[in-house]
Amino acid sequence: MPRTLAEHLRRVPDPRLDRTKRHALGDVLTVATCAILCGYHSYYDMEDFCTDYFGWLRQWLELA
Repeated sequence: MPRTLAEHLRRVPDPRLDRTKRHALGDVLTVATCAILCGYHSYYDMEDFCTDYFGWLRQWLELA
């Protein structure tokens, strides 16, 4: 049974083509969810969130 947000979101089926996958969909959804909850709303804001909190995010996600 999943216990964390990331574990739940890793169960979402990924409809993307293999050649377009740079990051796991569950990780992308987790970053997007956390960013939105922290007040980051655009794609550019989410990129800033990931940059600002990269060390923290890497504790739970498999980010490149």
